[in-house]
Amino acid sequence: MGWRAPNAPLQTTANPVSGMEAPGLDGRTQVAPGVATSGTLRTGSFTLGALLTAFLLIVTALSYLPVLTLGPILEHLKSGI
Repeated sequence: MGWRAPNAPLQTTANPVSGMEAPGLDGRTQVAPGVATSGTLRTGSFTLGALLTAFLLIVTALSYLPVLTLGPILEHLKSGI
């Protein structure tokens, strides 16, 4: 970066990668806010409820199943049989 005077203006540089501009910075709106498109998942739909429930079940299972599986294995090894 280097040294600069305390009151010197900051220098900005152009984006080195062409085509990587942030969307919306050119002043054009691509989709109006609040408009549903084909990629929109409505929050009051059965699909969202089913996906959320499935996600929670999978995360819970991944949290508890390793412990429930290793418990009896460790008990068996601990007993020395």
